[in-house]
Amino acid sequence: MNTIPDFKRGDDWNGMELLIEDSFINEANVEVFFPLDLTGYTVISKFKANPTGIAYFEFTTADGTIAIPNPLDGKILFMPRKINVPAQKYVFDVELTSPAGDVKTIYEEGKPFTWEILQDIS
Repeated sequence: MNTIPDFKRGDDWNGMELLIEDSFINEANVEVFFPLDLTGYTVISKFKANPTGIAYFEFTTADGTIAIPNPLDGKILFMPRKINVPAQKYVFDVELTSPAGDVKTIYEEGKPFTWEILQDIS
């Protein structure tokens, strides 16, 4: 995932599902992927105009805008909501915090995820 499809400002967004995986190298020297056990994890994703700017909006497990319904399947759900934010291109990543306090940030190497919110006309 490197982007969320463009979306119109002020419309009701249906949300999305994101699979978080871990991996290991097996005895045949092949990388094997498996869902990360998200039991006890917290997740936050801040949406900014640039990586060092202010967050215009966020999704987080703290307020229920991100859900982890079955922690063993590695899936996080960005919950549906009205996207009533300024029309512009946003950058974001997904930050996971384990129960032990270890932080892991999910993004493409050297390139944050993007989501462009388009100006509505009506």
